[in-house]
Amino acid sequence: MTFIDAHCPACGHYFRESCQRVREGQTVDCPHCGLNWDLSGSSPFDETRRLLSNAREARESRAPHYSFATHRWYA
Repeated sequence: MTFIDAHCPACGHYFRESCQRVREGQTVDCPHCGLNWDLSGSSPFDETRRLLSNAREARESRAPHYSFATHRWYA
């Protein structure tokens, strides 16, 4: 499972979130201040747009690959 760092716009703390859970229209809860953070691409917060783009890049980079060392496919 791939995690990305999220920066809360309310309290400023960093926390880790799964890139599979970070999608447009979803909500993320900050474990420090409890903010219910709505993820929208049209958000005025730079942190929200950056988090969505980082999660999209992380999901795309997880494409299946072949390992020649073990002769197996990995996701």
